[in-house]
Amino acid sequence: MKSRSHSRRVKSAYAVRSGSGAIISFLIIAGFGILFTGCSPAANKTVTKGLDDVSFTEQDLAKMRAAEHTSASGAAMTGVTVTSLAASGSISSIPAVDVSQISLYDAIRSVSASGKNGLYKVTNEFANVRAAADLGSASVGRLENGNPVKVVEFVNAAWAKVELAPGKIGYISTQYLSKPTTEEALAKDKQAFEGMYFVDFAFVNMRSQPSQQSEKIGQIPGKIIVKPLSMDESWARVSYSGKEGYISTQYLSPFVPNFVVRQDTYTLPVLVYQASQPAILAQLPSHMQQLKSRGFTLMNFRDLHDLLLRQENGDARLPPKSVVVAVAGITPDTIRGVSDTLYAEGVKATLFLDTKDLGLTGITEKMMLTLNANGFDIESATHTGQDLRALTDAQVKFEAQQSRYLLEKMTQKPVYAVLYPQGGVNDRVKDVVRKAGYLFGIVNTSQPTFTRADLLTMPSYTVNGSMTADDVIATVIGS
Repeated sequence: MKSRSHSRRVKSAYAVRSGSGAIISFLIIAGFGILFTGCSPAANKTVTKGLDDVSFTEQDLAKMRAAEHTSASGAAMTGVTVTSLAASGSISSIPAVDVSQISLYDAIRSVSASGKNGLYKVTNEFANVRAAADLGSASVGRLENGNPVKVVEFVNAAWAKVELAPGKIGYISTQYLSKPTTEEALAKDKQAFEGMYFVDFAFVNMRSQPSQQSEKIGQIPGKIIVKPLSMDESWARVSYSGKEGYISTQYLSPFVPNFVVRQDTYTLPVLVYQASQPAILAQLPSHMQQLKSRGFTLMNFRDLHDLLLRQENGDARLPPKSVVVAVAGITPDTIRGVSDTLYAEGVKATLFLDTKDLGLTGITEKMMLTLNANGFDIESATHTGQDLRALTDAQVKFEAQQSRYLLEKMTQKPVYAVLYPQGGVNDRVKDVVRKAGYLFGIVNTSQPTFTRADLLTMPSYTVNGSMTADDVIATVIGS
């Protein structure tokens, strides 16, 4: 392959970057994620303002020099795979990324099960499905955290009979199941269990009359659910195993399954600043100051990701008057200005990067380490930044996975979000991005409200250099 000068344009966005300098750059990009796992904790925790001020040990610098020397001499770095698309558009290989979170992300994107008869979800790391309502029975399946499952009935307070598939029945411990619901539907969902109690003891004697001296006519085992025919402070009249009798209420507790109250609809404006706009950095400080003075909580996509995870297993609320702040269109020429401006305002925004711009002559490993140290959230703007709708499925997969691969190697953090180039997406692209392991996909539809089902097509407001702080406030408040 003939080498080309750095300034010469690549004829196709999918052409292999062929100059030796370009190859060296990409090898070192992919390799630094592994290379710096040996960096000292102190270096990793350094928080600095400028992109040139990050501290490295002599050992770290020696590793960098050795890597540069090795790559310059033509030797490949071990354990690193650099992939690309050929000029014809065919794919030589696509880097593998972790997609183990897909089922969890699908569950997060699903609307709550309120109103869907019997639909629950697993809220433990995993739950074994048993052949019978007994810990000693054989396992017939296993569900992961977030998996939905239909509860046919509660056998007792400890076990639920579930339908894994049409005609396939099993049993799961109730402590690992929760019914998703919304704040508006919670009271109605609880009504279905009104008047139900369970025996909260090893067993309780059933008597012919409401008296300890009356005849014992039966025994109800622990965890059995009963619905008293009548009840006072001391005794409950119940029907069990074909008999009617009285049991002491001191051995009864109300039966209500676990509920997870989730938001299904969010009002959360997403502001995406375009760093390519000449005046944007001059305007950004006043925008951030105005938002803060008006009491808005400034978030990034990592914050939103963490909130949604907490909502899967418990009560977690979106702070009132929240706004997501992100910056796109970042280049090697603007990265310093963007990061320094945001840092000065104390805003840890999401930075969407095209990974084709990463390298020794672009956005360097040292810059990325500093962005990490300063708390910025680094997410994907795909690899080349081309409109994904115009590409084949294989090319979209490459764009999504190559970008995740390189960013995660460099930052050693998961990548959750992708900003669709030109804000464009369709069902085909969305499905490929979902399978590439992303939770969020951001489009440029200007609206503040979305549902969980929209997380792969999240709306956002594009902020350009002509907008004043008052314009931004009007946009956010108007939303």
